Amino acid sequence: MIFSGNWLNEFIDISEDNKLLHKQFTMLGIEVNSITSIYYMFSNIIVGEIFHICCLSNKDSLYLVKVFVGNDIFLNIISKKFSFVIGMKVAIATVKSVLPNSLYIKKRVFKNIISDGIMCSYHILGIEYNNFNIVVLPNYVEAGKDILNYFDFKDKIIDISINYNRSDCQSILGLARELSVLSFRNIKKFDISTKININNNDHLPITIEDSFLSPIYLGRIIKDININNIIPIWMSERLRRSNIVLVNSIVDIINYVSLEFGLFVNVFDLDFIDGGINIRLNKLGEKIILINNSNFILNDTNILIVEDNNKIIEIAGLTNSKYCVLDKKTKNLFLECAFFSSNIINNFIINHKIKTNFIRFNSNNTDFSFYLKVIDRVTYFILNICGGRAGSVIDVSNLKFLPKRHCIKLSYKKINLFIGHKINHSFIIKTLKFIGCTLDINDIILNVFPPYWRLDLLTEEDLIEEIIRFYGYDKIPDIPIVGSDIPSKVFSSNLSVDRIKTLLVDKGYHEVITYSFVDNNLQTLLYPKINGLSILNPFSLEKSVMRLSLFAGLLTVLQHNINRQQSDISIFEFGVCFSPKLTTNSIVKERLLLSGLLSGTKYNEYWDMLSVSVDFYDLKGIIESILSLFYNFNLINFKAQEYSFLHPGQSASIYCKNIYIGCIGVIHPLIAKYLVFDKPVILFELIWDKMLPASAFNFNEISVFPVNRRDISLLVDDNIYIMDIINICKKVIGELLVNIYLFDVYYGNSIPKGYKSVSIAIFLQSFIKTLEDYEISEIINKCLFDLQNMFNIKLRS
Repeated sequence: MIFSGNWLNEFIDISEDNKLLHKQFTMLGIEVNSITSIYYMFSNIIVGEIFHICCLSNKDSLYLVKVFVGNDIFLNIISKKFSFVIGMKVAIATVKSVLPNSLYIKKRVFKNIISDGIMCSYHILGIEYNNFNIVVLPNYVEAGKDILNYFDFKDKIIDISINYNRSDCQSILGLARELSVLSFRNIKKFDISTKININNNDHLPITIEDSFLSPIYLGRIIKDININNIIPIWMSERLRRSNIVLVNSIVDIINYVSLEFGLFVNVFDLDFIDGGINIRLNKLGEKIILINNSNFILNDTNILIVEDNNKIIEIAGLTNSKYCVLDKKTKNLFLECAFFSSNIINNFIINHKIKTNFIRFNSNNTDFSFYLKVIDRVTYFILNICGGRAGSVIDVSNLKFLPKRHCIKLSYKKINLFIGHKINHSFIIKTLKFIGCTLDINDIILNVFPPYWRLDLLTEEDLIEEIIRFYGYDKIPDIPIVGSDIPSKVFSSNLSVDRIKTLLVDKGYHEVITYSFVDNNLQTLLYPKINGLSILNPFSLEKSVMRLSLFAGLLTVLQHNINRQQSDISIFEFGVCFSPKLTTNSIVKERLLLSGLLSGTKYNEYWDMLSVSVDFYDLKGIIESILSLFYNFNLINFKAQEYSFLHPGQSASIYCKNIYIGCIGVIHPLIAKYLVFDKPVILFELIWDKMLPASAFNFNEISVFPVNRRDISLLVDDNIYIMDIINICKKVIGELLVNIYLFDVYYGNSIPKGYKSVSIAIFLQSFIKTLEDYEISEIINKCLFDLQNMFNIKLRS
């Protein structure tokens, strides 16, 4: 919103200091884009009245214009064609004038005719750059006078941004109200209820099919106007400084009053209205002929229209028909100032993405007491500028259908608790009264009725926000938050999910979200011994049961991609699964699971390297990375275990702190065949509630003592799992173990048949001292002793 500071100053005194004014708007929560003081850089620009016009050159569109500048002096001005007429008053620069950038006017000669000056545009005078329209002045100005006598350049242009829910501030009056509350100053008294001389007895019948459609509807007929008269300079300058383009005197007056008071008055050419006016909801298929002669078909229902006896003349407050456009020949007007049903209007706005002045001024907050005053104000300006004869106001309003003011109970105790700072009760009451609220006051609770123009005040919190805003955020002291530094379990859970998702995405995985209901055939193949929960009214056979796990959805996503020649897939999902629960009154057991899938090749094929398929250990490494975010590496174990949906011998259960938390493995060959997968598919599943750490943060002490590495090579039976060997070593070494891993497996002539040689690296470190060699040897020997007793494993020489 852009407007003149002098205009606002008519309602309430504002600071001449731009920085202070900027601060005041900011304290009100209004974003200030700029405050620019106006200045002029010209002198001796005078008013000239066009006396005679003749053409000098059709080719160059040059005209000789004789201009009267007072004292019986006439000047010859050679000018290009524009919409000038005899009697028009314009701004003239002569040889005595000084233009911006210290430019001077020189006399020019064309076809032996001397041009004594130029007609000035707003751009030439530096008033508004890139506005090349000639400065046209109203008839009341005196020829020969300096135009500075009529232009108020001691002004500032204020550019602000208004929040969407504060349309009551999109007017000069609304902004004055805000500033008045800030300083507890009353708005200056102004009388807009100017007495109108009624000298026109014409009446237009108006009917409303249902009063809730338009609780307020005022109309007025004005006849015999002269629309070609020019509005006063002070009015045109305020509109121009508000970035509003001047159209004609009637439209300019309406725009002025709308911006001043936040209410829009619509205007029709009375000569195009047949009979009377009726306001109703549309019928499907009706049409309105728009200003550009195009037909707009009303294909929706519940559209509010205004019609005469033969045609639709308006989509209520939004779109006029071509029959209601004002032109230079317009003589008779019908003014409309109405409050239409906001719900119906807003639905049409949303569906058709329409923006008009009506939306800006009428779609939200409205001061219902101003409708009569505003239509009188528009009438007053029209009669004084354009002449004419005004009729009485035609009022068909039914105020009982207006939106009701609701009571908000405001507790003093809650205000202090909400703010964390005690505000004096008298300040609270005074602020609410200045806002315009009606109060029912007692010692504990205030019953607050917000004003009609503040329909954004709906809750107790809204009122508290207003009190803080006018009290001043800067006056509320900074008080340190007192509370526990330990994050809640909910916070820890959310943070853990985010960390895991970030890790998986960083490693090239994509998160997917699948339906909670899946194909019964596929789920039965995955879990043949468990019956899923059937849906009574599935929208398809492929989505007929609730999922027992996330695998069915992930496999369906993989199949969808493979069918589109995308076989290298790495995806994960975090979601709720459902299974029958027969032991309690509840029939459904919900589990929160994190599952993932890996398929295709690990590397793309290059000229010096063949493509490599993904395998079990690629996904196992991902699981270890996830769990290592929250747990010490030594607490994570994998144990061989068979599942109905995983490949026998290529599957494992996952334990943390000896608690089962999930599984991992290659998809079962029968399922791969059913889904027509020709490349390895590896799955994992983690039970969230069991793997969730007590804290989202894992703190590890760092030892200052050296790490010791010992490598052992063992002769092991082929049927013994390496993880079993590692788990025994972990158990023996305990807290001294930093890391342990397999780094070599060997088969050869020196190795007996049915055996293998495995080499394991063991890293040990103490937090209290440097480990001696004999201490390390004792630990390694203990590991070898337990391995020999458990699996008959021997140390290779």
